[in-house]
Amino acid sequence: MSWHTLPLELKHAIVDELDEPYPLAQVDRLSYAACVGALFKNIKLKSPAHLSALMANVPPAYLAQTASIIIDLSGSVGSDLCSLLTLTPRLKSLAVASAGRLTPSVLSVALPDLQTLSLTHIDPHGLHPLSERLVVSFCLSLPSLTTLTLCGITRSALHAPSLFYPVVRNDNDIPPHALVGEDLALPNILRIASLRSLVIRDTPLNDVRWETVPVACSINQVELEGPDADRVLARIGPSIQHVSLGVSAPPRAPCPALTRLHTTPDFPPDALAPTLSAPAFCSSPISRVDVECFADDLPDLCHAISDFLLVRQKSPQIWTKLERVDVRVLKGEQTPCDEESLDAMTRLIRLCTEHKLRCDSVKALRRWPDGRLRANTV
Repeated sequence: MSWHTLPLELKHAIVDELDEPYPLAQVDRLSYAACVGALFKNIKLKSPAHLSALMANVPPAYLAQTASIIIDLSGSVGSDLCSLLTLTPRLKSLAVASAGRLTPSVLSVALPDLQTLSLTHIDPHGLHPLSERLVVSFCLSLPSLTTLTLCGITRSALHAPSLFYPVVRNDNDIPPHALVGEDLALPNILRIASLRSLVIRDTPLNDVRWETVPVACSINQVELEGPDADRVLARIGPSIQHVSLGVSAPPRAPCPALTRLHTTPDFPPDALAPTLSAPAFCSSPISRVDVECFADDLPDLCHAISDFLLVRQKSPQIWTKLERVDVRVLKGEQTPCDEESLDAMTRLIRLCTEHKLRCDSVKALRRWPDGRLRANTV
């Protein structure tokens, strides 16, 4: 039986197993037709020009099966994205960079299957701020949303304190939402019942509504940055399984489901030991600690974890479920091999061994790429 005599359903099943369907699509017209769904299943647009080219040259029918879109709106008009989204009713994942270009017209797009949403925005001059009102209204309109990443959201003058800065002042054209009415402040994302994973970076968390808004979601993974992160953790603590922190802001109460704690490279090294010793973490069933750091911070962080393990040794009633400690240098940075760093890693490895804890990543940092130990054999 030849390729051309196979039923169309079987062809689609074969194409779905290919890592790269484009070579097969170039064979002939029939093969291209069988590969259309796979060719446009995942779309990545690096510029507005790519978006314009897609809209001008790709038949709308080819986008009906699109499941993922990654797009950078730098220099474009948000309504261009809306035109694309109306053609992708089965979209499951959407990642938008320079999301300040989004316009309220995006609220009219129906995306019933969208599960993963990422809105990131870097706007140092404040020319195109991304309003919390637009973000909240859009998120509340997604019935299947489970994973949400927000970066660079600006508070609205309609919800922020009178002297707070910066704020968005021209976002009163966002229509009321059926669930929250005119109250489109950022804390209302906790009303999204389907939400399971939440990441908020470079965004103010000082809204007092975090402490009062009704919580309808059961978030099990959260990453937060900012001095007011504990406001959010206090409301979603009972369901959290994985916490990632960029600041020292431990929750105010124990997290009964928390099993993994991660700190980002922005986490201050001198705050690590006090954070690990916070009552909420001491009494939570955390089994794994992941510390990601800049290369220059490696010795300080290893010493901080070592000091914490000594405290834990004297208080066996805390961190009773701990099984693993990982320290990783930020991807792309060279692992330091100076004497101070090697001594700090060696000390941490020895303490982990004494406490019967896994520390595979620390051991790997002490090796050259060919597997040889750098120095100070443990």
